[in-house]
Amino acid sequence: MTYSLCFACNVLVRKTARSWLIGILLGGFLLVLPFILPLNYRDFVSDVMMWALNSYLVVVFGASAVAFVFALYATQHDWHLRTSLKGLLWVGAGLLFVLMMLFSSQVANIKVLQERPLKDDEVGPSWNKSLQLIADRLVFQGRSYVAIGKDGISLSNIGNTPHAGIPPVPWPDGRTTQPYPNPSSGGLYKKVGDSLYSFASRAEYHREGQGKTTVYEKVRMARYKLAGESWMPAGELDLSDCLAGRTTILRTAMRLIDDVIVACINESCIVVDVTKPGELKRIDTKLDALKYGRSLNRQKEFAIPLIPVKEISIEERIKLSIDLNYGRGTIYESSIVDVDDGKVAFFIVSREDIARFDVIRWDQDNIYCKFIAARPFTILETIMGRLYSGEAFVKGGNLYCRGKDTLLVFDVRSSHRIRKLGHFVRMSCVIEDFAVLDDGRILLYLWRDKDLGIGGRYHQQRYLCLLENPS
Repeated sequence: MTYSLCFACNVLVRKTARSWLIGILLGGFLLVLPFILPLNYRDFVSDVMMWALNSYLVVVFGASAVAFVFALYATQHDWHLRTSLKGLLWVGAGLLFVLMMLFSSQVANIKVLQERPLKDDEVGPSWNKSLQLIADRLVFQGRSYVAIGKDGISLSNIGNTPHAGIPPVPWPDGRTTQPYPNPSSGGLYKKVGDSLYSFASRAEYHREGQGKTTVYEKVRMARYKLAGESWMPAGELDLSDCLAGRTTILRTAMRLIDDVIVACINESCIVVDVTKPGELKRIDTKLDALKYGRSLNRQKEFAIPLIPVKEISIEERIKLSIDLNYGRGTIYESSIVDVDDGKVAFFIVSREDIARFDVIRWDQDNIYCKFIAARPFTILETIMGRLYSGEAFVKGGNLYCRGKDTLLVFDVRSSHRIRKLGHFVRMSCVIEDFAVLDDGRILLYLWRDKDLGIGGRYHQQRYLCLLENPS
């Protein structure tokens, strides 16, 4: 390719060294031409490296053939051009600038629509889930409703903190429990009419060995009702039969599916009917029935144990089974599973890539899965440091994953490939949490250390940041 261009330039330009320089410049231009053309390339990996190779080769070799034919024609007619080395260098610098702009858009191309600094009295302690959708309303740290309008992001106080008016409950022998729900740290919520209910698992435990060993004694599913400005206890269901003997490790997960809550405690699961949220009714118990399959084999088909719950659909059973094995967190409100037109796939995010696995079939006991493809992270995506081994979930056909200061959005329904839609980076900041709104926009809660200049002291400046829908 470059030889054809240099040959054409030798014909047109009198000085050989300059002609070869022009040929190399034009060759480099052809290499970046497919990126500059309006071909809707947004993701270098999936759009170019994997799928645009054919069109890329057509442009490159086609241009080389045209240059060779043009050189023969110019030779026949004895054509020559005058060139300026300074102008040539400026053109090269311009092309380099265009190339840098192109690849920089791969690092940070999600626009910020609004940003609101938070005052100290608007921020409470940090939680696992600082932004949460409760009964179709977005709540910040369980204490303020979030409203997004033309005038910016506003907060309105729900009232008191979620546990206002509920005194702590002391337990003898050093046992501890939490007698109130904490929407900020996760929970399940159900609204019936004008009443809002919260469901959460609560554990009682004591410590042994100078506080180094935690021994769990009881587990309960607690129910609370929002009464005015406070969450008030409204009953509980004892799930302690899921604890077998002396229990020092407690793993809990809950998911609300229609009018049923599936609660998983270690290797047991319990199904609770919440059709009437004012009552908790256990309708099924499976003790020591959960099995976990942790292998993710990219070479051959593998199986994941199917959760033995008949009260929910097979689609929900598959999603919950996969999330129990490979999801993160203790309460599963989100999922790494995508269901599209009856096809089920899930996505595993690591430091090296994003892997797609498809569910190919299932029976009464297992789900059978197969590795389909992986989308590696590029150097420019990973150059910022620690990345996407944090929270990841699928919503509306998009995969959202975040690292310390970075958020990536991928389309996972684009012809069975993983195609990046957007990339947000805020250097020197930490993304504490984020929520995806119904219209696809993204609300971030982030903070950074601000130097007060007084004896080397730092103050955390916190923000709510609204991003555009990257699709």
